[in-house]
Amino acid sequence: MRRPSWPQSLRSQMIILVLIGLGITQSLSFVMSRLQHQHAMEAIHDENTLRRIASAVHLLAKTPADLSERMIRVISSRGLQLSIAPEAMLNTSTMPRYSMRLRQRLAALLGIDSTDIHIGFGSVQSPDEHGHTGRHDPRNAHAQGRQSPAPRAATDLVVAVQLEDGRWLNTISLTPPDSFWRWSTLLSLSLTTLVLSGVIVFRVRRITRPLACLALAADRFGRGETVPPLAEQGPLDVQETIRAFNYMRARLERFVQDRTRMLAAISHDLRTPITALRVRAECNWGHTSRLFSHHRPARAGGID
Repeated sequence: MRRPSWPQSLRSQMIILVLIGLGITQSLSFVMSRLQHQHAMEAIHDENTLRRIASAVHLLAKTPADLSERMIRVISSRGLQLSIAPEAMLNTSTMPRYSMRLRQRLAALLGIDSTDIHIGFGSVQSPDEHGHTGRHDPRNAHAQGRQSPAPRAATDLVVAVQLEDGRWLNTISLTPPDSFWRWSTLLSLSLTTLVLSGVIVFRVRRITRPLACLALAADRFGRGETVPPLAEQGPLDVQETIRAFNYMRARLERFVQDRTRMLAAISHDLRTPITALRVRAECNWGHTSRLFSHHRPARAGGID
C-alpha cells in the first residue's frame, strides 16, 4: 500500500503548517484557561464556604445549646454538612500553605485565634437521600494536607472550629463536580477553530494566487506566446518576483524586436545586389544560349 505523500504545493504546505500550529495553540490555550477557571471556581467556592461557616458560628453563639442540633440540621445542605462534636473531626499538626491561608481568612472572619481552627482536604462521598455522608475516618483521611503546585487538590474541604463552649463545629464542604470537558467549551473551541481556519485558508489562497499566475505566464512566454505585463500584487516578496519577471519579459521582447528589425534591414540591403546579380546571370545565360545555337553544326544530309 502506497503511503500518502506530503503535499508538494506551497499553498497546501502553508495551509497544513498553519492549521497544525493553530491546533496546538488552541489546545494549549484551552487547557490553560480551563485550569485557571477551575482554580478560580475553587477559590470562590472556598470563600463562600468560609463565609457560611462564619455565619453558622455567629448564629450558634446566639442559640441556646439545646437548640444547636436543630439549628445545625436547618443550616446543613447537600453541599455543606455541619455537625457538633466534643472533639475536632481532624487534628492537623502540619497544613499546606493554602490551608494556612484559609485558616487565617476564617480566623479574620470570626475574630478568633487561628489555633482554634483546623482545615484540611480529603475525598468525601456525597450525602445520600437521608442526608448522611458515606466517608472513611476523617481523622485519618484529612490528617495530612497534600502539597501540590495548584492552589489545592480537587477534594472536599473539611473545617473544624472550636465554639465558645468548648465543642467543635465540624463542617464538610463537598466540591461540586466540574467536568474538564464541557459541551459549551468544546463548541466554542470548534467554532473558533473553524472561523480561524477559514480565514487562514482564504488568506493563503490569496497570497499564493499571484505565484500561480506567474508560473502560468512564464510557461506561456516560454512557448513564444504574447504575455501582457502581470499585476504586481500579493506580499512584498511576490511583488518583487513579479516585477523582475515583467522586466525580463520586456527585455526579451525588445531583444527579439531588435533582432527582427536588424534582419529585416540586412535582407533589405542585400536585396538590390542579389537582384542585380540575378539579372546579370540571366543576361549572361541568354547570351551564352544564343552563341551556342549560332555555332552549332548543320545536320548531315542523307546518303543517296
